[in-house]
Amino acid sequence: MRIKSSFQLLACAAIVVLTGCTTLKTVNVQEDASLAGASVTVDVIPVTAKNGNVETCSVRDYWRPGSPLRQSAGVTTLRFGAGQPSTQTVTKSWQSMGATKVAVLADLPGVFQDMPGDSDPRRKTIPVGKSATVTVRLSPSGISVE
Repeated sequence: MRIKSSFQLLACAAIVVLTGCTTLKTVNVQEDASLAGASVTVDVIPVTAKNGNVETCSVRDYWRPGSPLRQSAGVTTLRFGAGQPSTQTVTKSWQSMGATKVAVLADLPGVFQDMPGDSDPRRKTIPVGKSATVTVRLSPSGISVE
């Protein structure tokens, strides 16, 4: 009887561990129809100890040609505009890359004032443990995460 109870307890613990620990794997990026025809570049970046300042850097400086932060390892670049799909997907094992968050930065048309962290509408950070899949929407006013 005791062995059966121990086995049941172990099985329940395994189920909790396997189903209770969701980690982000997929980021879907969708361009709003109002941006159709506009050229938009989006970087999806694993936030690690090595490049954690991507959360606080000037977004304007980030998009400058030759930006050392933008050239950091693990950056996935998506391009939206004429001839490009309006929804694009990035699937990675972010946690195995040492990421605690994923940052999404967009080079949107228009004039924006640099602001710290996620208060800048061109930047959003997503905790790796939030869910398995998130959708990021691009609009002329900025980025939103669902």
